[in-house]
Order: sequence, then structure tokens, then C-alpha cells
Amino acid sequence: ISSASEVDKIEAIKTRKGATLMANLRDMWTGKLVGNGNSTDEYRLYMDPHTYRLGVFIGVQPERAEALLGEGEIHGGTPQRFLWFPVTDPWTPPIGREPDWPDAIVWASPIPDPGDEHARYGTWEDAGLRNVTTRYGVLRELWVCGSYRREVLTKRKVVLSEQVDGGGVESHLTLCRGKLAANMAFLFGEVGISEEVW
Repeated sequence: ISSASEVDKIEAIKTRKGATLMANLRDMWTGKLVGNGNSTDEYRLYMDPHTYRLGVFIGVQPERAEALLGEGEIHGGTPQRFLWFPVTDPWTPPIGREPDWPDAIVWASPIPDPGDEHARYGTWEDAGLRNVTTRYGVLRELWVCGSYRREVLTKRKVVLSEQVDGGGVESHLTLCRGKLAANMAFLFGEVGISEEVW
């Protein structure tokens, strides 16, 4: 998980000569191979496809959003890969009537732990994930419900058959919603995207 409290930091880095920040962020969003082929092994770093997950939080004020919402970034697909939320609260209570700070949230991870008798699942297979062997090692395939799968395939077919343009600001919406659903399910102690979560 990475964060930039000010979008200006992103703008400063992306405008450097030879900067690949935005292209790397877009690649990392879908778990692609990323890295730098520097001249020495000491500084050479690669991350194999689908062996990592990246979460990015960026503070963006509307008048400073050009770094992510400029025409070049829209055509590149950068803003389509983000979930956008306001941080204002029009229902904030009056001063002196704020609610008490909530107690700690008790959460049990759905990650299998054979040594923990209270674990929700004993193995990844119990959790509904199957191992997939790739040239990068063994990865786990996330289970998704039929409704999500149908939506992905339907939208993809429409784009491939040229019934609609595949670009635009909603071009990654279904995958973005799927990633959110998988993470929400994880917070509720589940692995995968069920019909209920979707």
C-alpha cells in the first residue's frame, strides 16, 4: 500500500525526463511485469506478473487534479483505474455532539492457517481457491460468481465486436468494481466474489 497525501508529488515525479511512473502504475493495476533494467544487478528490480498487489491512496484536490485527469492520462487510462471518493462529510455532527470513538474492530483473516483452530479455512482449497502453476510459480485463482463473470464477458464481447469504443472513462469500471468487491469480501472474512458481495 502506497500513499501520496498531495497529488502534486505525483505531478513532480511524472514530469521528470524519462519518467515511467504513470505507465508503471497502470501496469501494476492489472498485475503485469514491472521493473527497471538498471546497469548493475544491485539496482535492478523486477516483480513478476500476478505475484504482488498494489493499493494506492492519493489526496487530490479538484483544482490540482490535472496530474491524473489531464487529457493524456485519460487516454492512457489512468483515472479509470482509480475509485474516486469525496472526503467531506455534509452530515458531520455539531461540535460537542461527536460520537464516541468506536472500539477496535475484531476481524478474523480468511487466509488459511492450518495451525490455528479458529481459522475460517484450513487450506486454500477449503477457501475455494485453486492453485495455478505458471512460469512465475504457483498462483491462486480467485473464485468469482456467475453474475460477475457474465458481466465481464458481456462487456468484453461488446468491445471486441466493435459495438462500442473500448476506451473512455468507464473502460475499466467492471474490473475496478470487481477488485473492490474482492477486497470488501476479504474484510468480511471471505475469499472470492460471491453473488451476495457482487
